[in-house]
Amino acid sequence: YYVNGGYVKYNFPIAYTIGNLAWNIYEYLEILQEKNENKKLFEKYMELIKWGADYLMACHPAPNILYAQIFTFDDDNSYWGRARDLPENLETFKLTAMKPGSEIAGETSAALAICYLLFRKAKYLIEPSADGRRDIYQEKLKQHATQLYDFGSNYQGEYHLSIPDASAAFKSWSGYQDELAWASLWLFQITENREYLTKANLHESLMTTKTEIQEHSWDDKRIAVKYKLKELLGVFGSDVSSYEKEVHDFCQYNDPLSTQKRAVFTPDGSLYISEWAPLRLALNNYFICLLFDFERYARLAYKQMQYILGDNSKKYSYVIGYGTKFPMNVLHKGASCPLTGVCDWGYKDTIKTQNNPQILYGALVSG
Repeated sequence: YYVNGGYVKYNFPIAYTIGNLAWNIYEYLEILQEKNENKKLFEKYMELIKWGADYLMACHPAPNILYAQIFTFDDDNSYWGRARDLPENLETFKLTAMKPGSEIAGETSAALAICYLLFRKAKYLIEPSADGRRDIYQEKLKQHATQLYDFGSNYQGEYHLSIPDASAAFKSWSGYQDELAWASLWLFQITENREYLTKANLHESLMTTKTEIQEHSWDDKRIAVKYKLKELLGVFGSDVSSYEKEVHDFCQYNDPLSTQKRAVFTPDGSLYISEWAPLRLALNNYFICLLFDFERYARLAYKQMQYILGDNSKKYSYVIGYGTKFPMNVLHKGASCPLTGVCDWGYKDTIKTQNNPQILYGALVSG
């Protein structure tokens, strides 16, 4: 997996993407499994998630070592061509006890913990141990998730200080306490160890309050943390009214009919949180709200999805390959290159006037 249209592997958003996709499937697994026509889609989702989980585990060769980035921002911006034509031995960046990165350690821990829960719930890839009591692959996910949380928690620090090159594209502005809280909540679910809930509460109390919560994203997990605390602590009879109110207010912010402070909406009714990929933020936010109150927010989520798939004033699908009218000249290095022959900087200029020779099926523009 790569991030955006280039070839740097930024593991912070990659881990978030794998974890968020696994969380979506985990919550709606029964719908995917109950109908025969969904079986192929389910298998494809699981293959995508396992591919990502395998990569994340491979980046964690020892308890306190985590490879967090491959290739550099400047080198990527100096190259236009196919992924297969990249030079060998790309520069890699790793986090250690001396160079910590709690955001990525926490995010990767959470992603692998969610994958563990999903694979267990779906009874997917069962590889019994010799004694038949354990599933080998699930145990690997659990071990990596646990070690990564310990790494991020025991050696706390902002990862862009350890990997300055990451600051150019994926610096974390919300800090790392939300990622550590996020990881500890999912670790509680896979271990049932109440200490993780105690740790989650501590991390949550240390999350930044300098900015208003307006999104669920690769950088900002604060609203997701509050939702999970409401969900998990409520089971034990704890007072979760404060978390419930915060999630309620967040969802009201994303409701165009709310009488409270509201987000910006386009004339066609699409949620517009930020100029930086507003459609993925719209979908992320409504996912949280669907979990919080499905009946109340299903209409809004459906309307947003329909907008993305072409129910807008331009009758234009923002998912490449979906419908009859969709983006054909996107800024993406791989899609701009023909299958064979030379592909260099000259092909970047063709994006403005010609359709991409490769169709980037499934990509969400402004996603």
